[in-house]
Amino acid sequence: MEHVKVCTKCLRHLPLDRFKNSRNYKGGKTSRCRDCLNTERRAWWQANAVRLNAQKREMKRLGLWRGKCPESKEAAAAHSKAWVERNPERRQALNKVQTALRAGRLHRLPCLMCGEEKTEAHHASYSLPLAVSWLCRACHVQLHNEHRDILRESRTTP
Repeated sequence: MEHVKVCTKCLRHLPLDRFKNSRNYKGGKTSRCRDCLNTERRAWWQANAVRLNAQKREMKRLGLWRGKCPESKEAAAAHSKAWVERNPERRQALNKVQTALRAGRLHRLPCLMCGEEKTEAHHASYSLPLAVSWLCRACHVQLHNEHRDILRESRTTP
């Protein structure tokens, strides 16, 4: 007997092979079928084409576009290497979290602030690489922006 799943978008009963594999979803499959995901993806790209093309032009101008041009690949690799050299402790903490996740020693949890399932690790201190808080991207960015604002205020007040 072939297993079926209901797409949450089109509500069709489809075989499991019509859903993408994803570790972020219970059962290991996305909640929407491939057809619905492709339709949404196409619509999103069309709606954001102007902004995306502007970003692409800017990346090319900076020499960071990962296109077919070997020079741009080399520039992107140099940019990435420079970040790693500037942030060795951060890179090491990131590697340790990824390794622990793969090995099953660390488990991804919902966002502490909003409950979103798709999360990323936030380090309060890079000296404790596996002591992380799980935050969704939006809450993680918000937390860093607030921290940056507090640092700026403390520098400007006498």
